Amino acid sequence: YVDGCDHLTVNGNTFSDAGGGGTWGLGAQQCTDLRVEENLFRDFDDLALILQASSASHQPLDDIFIRRNTFEDNATNLKLTQYENAGGFGDLSISNNFFQGNYGTGVLLDPGSFTPGSIAGVNIWNNSFAGGSVLSADNRYSSPVNAGGNWWGGSDPSAVAAQVSANVDYSPWLASGTDIDPGAPGFEGDFSSLWVDDDSPRVGTVTAIQEGINAVLSGGTVTAAPGNYGEQVFVNKPVTVTSSSGAAVTVIDGPDDWPYVVRIQSSNVVFNGFTVTNPAYLGGSDASGIIVTENPAISNVRISNNVVHDIGSLTRSPVVYGSVGINIGQCSNIEVDHNEIYNIKHGHVGDTWAQGISIWGNGPGRTASNINIHHNFIHDVSSPNNRDSGVGIQGDVSGITVADNIIQDTGEYGVDTWNDWAGAYSPTAVSGNTIRRASIAGINMVYDQPNPITANLLDGCGTGILIAATGGASSLRFNSFTGNAIHAIDNRSAYTLDASWCYWDSPHGPSYGAISYGETFSGDLTWRPYLNAVYGGTPPATPIQVVTASPLPGGKSNLPYSVTLEADGGVAPYTWFLYAGDLPPGLSLSDDGVLSGTPTASGSYTFYIEAGDSEQADFKEFNLSIDVAQFTVEASVSGGHGKVVPASQSVPYGGSASIDIQPDAGYRIASIVDNGAEMPVADPYVIENVTSDHSVVVTFAPLRVGFEKTASPSGEVVRGQVITYTLRLTNNDALPVSGASITDSIPAYTAYVSHSTT
Repeated sequence: YVDGCDHLTVNGNTFSDAGGGGTWGLGAQQCTDLRVEENLFRDFDDLALILQASSASHQPLDDIFIRRNTFEDNATNLKLTQYENAGGFGDLSISNNFFQGNYGTGVLLDPGSFTPGSIAGVNIWNNSFAGGSVLSADNRYSSPVNAGGNWWGGSDPSAVAAQVSANVDYSPWLASGTDIDPGAPGFEGDFSSLWVDDDSPRVGTVTAIQEGINAVLSGGTVTAAPGNYGEQVFVNKPVTVTSSSGAAVTVIDGPDDWPYVVRIQSSNVVFNGFTVTNPAYLGGSDASGIIVTENPAISNVRISNNVVHDIGSLTRSPVVYGSVGINIGQCSNIEVDHNEIYNIKHGHVGDTWAQGISIWGNGPGRTASNINIHHNFIHDVSSPNNRDSGVGIQGDVSGITVADNIIQDTGEYGVDTWNDWAGAYSPTAVSGNTIRRASIAGINMVYDQPNPITANLLDGCGTGILIAATGGASSLRFNSFTGNAIHAIDNRSAYTLDASWCYWDSPHGPSYGAISYGETFSGDLTWRPYLNAVYGGTPPATPIQVVTASPLPGGKSNLPYSVTLEADGGVAPYTWFLYAGDLPPGLSLSDDGVLSGTPTASGSYTFYIEAGDSEQADFKEFNLSIDVAQFTVEASVSGGHGKVVPASQSVPYGGSASIDIQPDAGYRIASIVDNGAEMPVADPYVIENVTSDHSVVVTFAPLRVGFEKTASPSGEVVRGQVITYTLRLTNNDALPVSGASITDSIPAYTAYVSHSTT
């Protein structure tokens, strides 16, 4: 027992009470500059080490170092107490000790029956408490004691809290019990990974997360237990700051008098898994939930899996610059991903803005470069002005990527670019985002660079994509437009931009001129082929095209017509559609590309036919002539003995043909055969309502006419007698005969007197 000492070192001893008896290993009072180092205390049924403080009227316990000792299998390892009223402790450091296998308390602070003195100078730091059966640290004073940076036998917050009494500030604590210098006496903790907890009592003004950042080694990790941390966080060294259970249960609520909640001022930082908010800030500065900026510029920072909302009062005014969820300035290689940012607002009217994420440089050599903004959900951003956006890219930037975010209800723009300061710009890629309800434009591009703007869904905006007169884009492919009020694309630049394979809110492409299908566009674009559904994430392998030649084979009115159209590219089978124009009356187009029917009118027709697969479509102009149908009627004679006139004639559909049949003398029409069918004999032979070619064959046969001649009187006659001859023609055929005649000579020695004809 040491009383009233000064400059005393107790080093390298073994204190043991193996035989029992309730003794102490070492006790001290009224000492200064006391060092108890590298000793072994074991097997004490009562106290291994006791330090007793006296009142101010006596020499205090001050400048005391209890370090690199091992306390093993003791009832109470170390007790700080007092033997007078108001007995207090000056600077007393308990560090680098092993407390292990004990069945009592590790460190006990107990004023006993006396009026408690001060324990503000007591610091319990970088010790290992493992295997104790009671409390590792038991503080019975009314004020808290600082006991951060220790290993409490585990890292689970609830288990650690159970190792200490109510007034022990146990945060931060070591994430593991590894002794990083096992060859040296005592314990040297691994400060590369620390935990913090807002449930821990606080000693001093340094807040929980900040204390962890201050204590952790460069390149280490600070893990925050679930809780509500009312603090501002400065990340001023390479470190990972993360929550154990995610943003939903781990909140950093910034101070009411400071505009930035989390300020990252170092390279090689990860900030992950917090809700960041500051709804009570009423000041006029550019309030930001998380700000990444420093001069000289920093790099390699990742901000992920956070929720940032209500940064500053939603109605605060006046305001300089604006309100920002995540603010990124004059830095490089920054990744912002999987965050939710919302309720970024203020009430100031003037040249200010609200932006979910703001990206900016600050002149030559201080650009914001290689910034990757992806897979964030940004919504409900607004101010009374006209420059609000989900992501605002303000200038002096290089290599900005905004990809796969959901941005909705963010005021005038979803993704906005500025060139207010005439700074330097290089390609800005905007791809894979879903942007909804931006009142002016979903994407506003003012940079004259080959900026790829691809695979975005623009829904319910004023204009989907606005390319300013100063702007440009290397590609506008694979964007999908639905429900935009003015245009899908408004290209005000002098360039012809590639907008092929876009979806225009119709399976048949955009509206233009007299074509009315999907959304409209303005300016010079190439836009074919087009998607026939919202882009699904995989580009078509090859462009679809209709390959059937135009003009199509001609047709004849009132005659069957059929042609099968062909396409190439894409993925068969194809679906066919009459894109524009009118088919000839009587023809129709099937879904599988067969143009067929019976045209009912002649003429020249122009129409457009579309072929599509499950992803894309394109169309082609076709010309088709339908002529009046003309049929050939040919007539011929089989076997001679007559002729037919005309031998050949052309007759229009539905017209008639007449054939004059002329048998030779003594012959009659025997038969008429038309297209192989025997027809009734008629002269002329007439074919009504001609609808096909005809071949008419006529045959003739000799006439079958009988002749009878009688005389009266008959027999012998005498000279001068009158003889009457009767001549008779008879038709012995079933067919009537016309044109037959009889010629007979007058017998010799007679004279003709008269005749009559019947």
